[in-house]
Amino acid sequence: TDQGSIAIDADWRDERLTVSITDTGPGIPAAMRYKIFEPFQQNLENGHQKGAGLGLAISREIARAMGGDLHLTRSNQDGSQFTFEVTVKAVQPAAPHAATRSGSVLIAEDDPDIQALLMLYLQGDGYTITLCADGQSAVERALQQQPDLILMDINLPKLDGAEATQQLREAGYKGPIIAMTAAASESMAAKGGFDEYLQKPIDPKHLKESVATLLAEG
Repeated sequence: TDQGSIAIDADWRDERLTVSITDTGPGIPAAMRYKIFEPFQQNLENGHQKGAGLGLAISREIARAMGGDLHLTRSNQDGSQFTFEVTVKAVQPAAPHAATRSGSVLIAEDDPDIQALLMLYLQGDGYTITLCADGQSAVERALQQQPDLILMDINLPKLDGAEATQQLREAGYKGPIIAMTAAASESMAAKGGFDEYLQKPIDPKHLKESVATLLAEG
């Protein structure tokens, strides 16, 4: 819907999950209501359709594969409502596992989305994380806190990653520094004072292995 709202309501009882999605869009004409769950079928009357007309067909297949179903509950000029139901059995939550790693990691990265991903990848392993969004603050925080390891993006504002690493090495920081860049190479890592490099987009398995290995060596 271009204007208005989309509401999602969920109810779970007797191991049956029911989810209703209600919009305030233009509604679906009566002649189209039996076709909309077929692949590549769209309501073209209002001229604002996007996509391939596969969403409802795929969603119904997923619901049915889970032992449930998806159907149109109602539709008029005020909007439409779709509902799907699946059986969801209650399970006991898993006991939290103890952190398997320890150590402090400084992440120098200016992209908030990549920051969030890196924290997600590493915090679950028990590392203490410090974030810096530019090279100058990374140098200052690293010399102040002396983290066990630094993840250094190459393209940083104020001071790029290579210059920041050079300043850290000249100031006596001896911990491992991992370069992060889309154009990383082994020769660049060796010449720039880095211990290793990670190619963007970052592979979480490679990241975890690299951090664990370098911290163990240190």
